[in-house]
Amino acid sequence: MKETIALPKEVIDERFGVRDREGVDIEILGGTSGVNGGGFVYTNLDSLAVGVVLKLPKLGAQQLRPEEIIANLKAHPAIAPLVEGGEVKEYSAHVIPEAGLSMMPKMTGDGLLIAGDAAAMCLAAGIWLEGVNFAMASGMYAGEAAAEALSKGDASAEGLAGYERRLNETFVLRDHRKLRKAPSLVLSDRVQHLYPDMIANTVERMFRVDNPSPKPGLLRVMNEERKRAGVKLRDLARDTIDGLRTFG
Repeated sequence: MKETIALPKEVIDERFGVRDREGVDIEILGGTSGVNGGGFVYTNLDSLAVGVVLKLPKLGAQQLRPEEIIANLKAHPAIAPLVEGGEVKEYSAHVIPEAGLSMMPKMTGDGLLIAGDAAAMCLAAGIWLEGVNFAMASGMYAGEAAAEALSKGDASAEGLAGYERRLNETFVLRDHRKLRKAPSLVLSDRVQHLYPDMIANTVERMFRVDNPSPKPGLLRVMNEERKRAGVKLRDLARDTIDGLRTFG
């Protein structure tokens, strides 16, 4: 879901520290009123785009409407000064297949090739948020495979097999295979709700002066905050390993 908010270019330039045709993109993990997902704010020439990406089962399991969640994001102390005085010009929403490799269909059939978001080629991996590049590449490879099949007079699934070969040999499926665990990890309850509290409280305690009590040390603080957040040690270890294998 996204709102387009009109603001004069000079106001945007001053608030975001940009000039000419420069821009800023702010990506947020969480910030979605308890619904698993994330938010974003990015600049256009004379408007801002402010929105949220929400996990549908979590959205449906609570009472807030999407526009209320966006309103809550806009009211956040870090976001409110950026959108202050803006006028909402457009509201839009759409569904994106973001489960990655785990929800991709069979790419070929007799006389059939599937590409782009119809083939679930949207990468929602926390660090990397991509999709148009995969759509363009898969469309190009679909065209090449179709031309190859037609030149041989064979538009069956077997004749169109060059499409999947091209996808497997290039960044299209290589990136999705490497990051296959990223969507479930990034949108998990632990990453969305438990770890932020654990990390924020750990950092706060490390910089807090508690004299005359001696400083407890980082490992002790981390372990205490892990327990307070309700994070099991085995889950933390598993998520750390998955994160290193995915993003490392």
